[in-house]
Amino acid sequence: MLTAYEVFWIFAVPAALFSWYHIIRHAVKFIPPRAETPQNPQYKIIFSIAARTSSSILLGPIESIKKSCAEANYSHFEIIVVVDKIEEQIEGVRVIKVPDDFVCMSKFKARALHYALQHLPNSKDVWTLHLDEDARVTPHCVSSIINYIEQDGPPVANGPSVFPYDGNILTFYAEAQRQ
Repeated sequence: MLTAYEVFWIFAVPAALFSWYHIIRHAVKFIPPRAETPQNPQYKIIFSIAARTSSSILLGPIESIKKSCAEANYSHFEIIVVVDKIEEQIEGVRVIKVPDDFVCMSKFKARALHYALQHLPNSKDVWTLHLDEDARVTPHCVSSIINYIEQDGPPVANGPSVFPYDGNILTFYAEAQRQ
């Protein structure tokens, strides 16, 4: 009979190997940071944050977007917060409230994003990055988006989610498996 510790390793070792396989395999696809940001770009980036309510927890992602865009020397952006309920006013962003009677095939945040599409421009020069309320944007993220757009990438893209080490190796490893 296997102990709980041995059973854990039966799952942990293959998961770790699988993770490292994908990290190594896709490492060449990471976009390096730009040396310079183009002046007066033709495109605009909309950072769209979906959340249940507008609250102070959204200030973290909003500040990270503003700080990262400033560090990347990029100013042609907008921040939109899409919520089901407005609890607090958030300055410097556009807040879109999903009406209670809005019906679509999606639920939760997907429903909010579906509604927000009605308020987003339909242009090849406007790109939208969808974020959760706990997401943080880095200057490298902004730089990578700009590189992707300038390399005429397809109109829809997905990048990795990188989670910081919070002091607990188990939660860090669990988050590392989430894409």
